[in-house]
Amino acid sequence: MVISLIVPVYNVSLYLKRCIESILVQDFNTFELILVNDGSTDNSLDICKHYANQDSRIRVIDQPNGGVSNARNKGLEVANGEFICFIDSDDWVEPNYLSSFVSFYQTTYTDLIISNVVNQKNNSKTNNKPFVERLIQSESFVPEDFFNGNDFILENTPFAKLFKKSIIDDNNIRFNINLKNGEDFIFVLQYALVCKKIDFINSYTYNYNKESDSSVTQKYFKNYYKQVKDTKKAYFDIVRKYHEITEEEELYQYFRVAGKSVYEEGKINNGLSFSEKYKSILQILSKPEIKKYRENYRLKKDSSPFFYIIQKLVFYNQAFLLTIILNLHFRIIKLNNLLK
Repeated sequence: MVISLIVPVYNVSLYLKRCIESILVQDFNTFELILVNDGSTDNSLDICKHYANQDSRIRVIDQPNGGVSNARNKGLEVANGEFICFIDSDDWVEPNYLSSFVSFYQTTYTDLIISNVVNQKNNSKTNNKPFVERLIQSESFVPEDFFNGNDFILENTPFAKLFKKSIIDDNNIRFNINLKNGEDFIFVLQYALVCKKIDFINSYTYNYNKESDSSVTQKYFKNYYKQVKDTKKAYFDIVRKYHEITEEEELYQYFRVAGKSVYEEGKINNGLSFSEKYKSILQILSKPEIKKYRENYRLKKDSSPFFYIIQKLVFYNQAFLLTIILNLHFRIIKLNNLLK
């Protein structure tokens, strides 16, 4: 049993050594480590080469910058293992990360194993909530099997999972390089749909580095509406292979994206003035699909109280009020962070 570990690398010299060294001390050592340098401009490539010269299990691929999906696809192209694990280069794993997958697989022969994650930030760590799900199996999964309401139960990210290389190759599954947000979700969904057995383990052997990942209340995602709408379209293309999608469901999903996009435009660190934020929010509320949903359907309540308020204001086309509320919301968050 050989596992190919694919690590996309881009300007992560601060964290890369920790990531690589955590892999090299695994208590299961039948693996190959594929480091795909995606056009780094720091010394990340030198670090990769240094470790490759010391350990024959390491392969370094150097390519021009093409994005994380392109890098992962390159790793899949050259991988020789029977199984695939993805690890982000700013994260790290516990010594029993691989062995916990292997021992579980050898008793279950599951097509996809999903492990739980430890969130690491500022020398403190918190475990993700334990998985409620255990084994799910079917001779023919459909997309709805993987959702609890709007929540994707398989986790969006490709890391902390053990994939079978044969399933990936036989079904020509790759990361969509045209998507800028949600490409991981699409990959995991496409893979899961051709599985027979999927299982969850609460091993907490993957450390997710939140220090290098700006908080969702801080980081600004430009062009968020277009990017996530593109992901929704890719999702609908998959779902339509199984059944029709009603106009209400399609428009509702775009409406939910609009609510999240408005939240992005309200952030205080996006470089926009109050009037520019108002214009950006107004532009989102004026999208034809949002207007159509507002005019023909009723608002659903399926989110937290705060985001339900945001959705209500989107539904009633209150761009100015949204701008005021979000401006106050983010200023309060900033003040609370300063007082900590």
